[in-house]
Amino acid sequence: MQLVRSGIKLAEKMLISQVVLTVIVASLFFLVFDLSKALSVAIGGTVSVLTNAIYAFFTFRISGGSKYQLVYRNIKSGRKAKLSLTIILMLIFFQIPQIEKLELVLGFCIAVLVQYPVSYFCHRAQQRARS
Repeated sequence: MQLVRSGIKLAEKMLISQVVLTVIVASLFFLVFDLSKALSVAIGGTVSVLTNAIYAFFTFRISGGSKYQLVYRNIKSGRKAKLSLTIILMLIFFQIPQIEKLELVLGFCIAVLVQYPVSYFCHRAQQRARS
């Protein structure tokens, strides 16, 4: 159960950091460029946040060592839902002419890439807390 709680906390920190970074980058794009580019960055980041939230929901909705097959199935379902929703949302947004495609992908990539340093620093903080 402790493992699940720490996983949920890590997922929350990642989602919050993705939202914060998306807002910061979109604000910078608004200040430097224009509203269209800023909204495109924000939409790309939102796609990443939304799909990661769905994956986290599927992953952590069931826990327990005796339910390992159900947990495994939920993780697989979460991955499938995340990938499918990412493709669907990107296809939808790519059809809208007012959305800047490069900035959309940039916002998505920035939100995805922030997971790695957040995961690293959270892991380091856990190790320091244990010692």
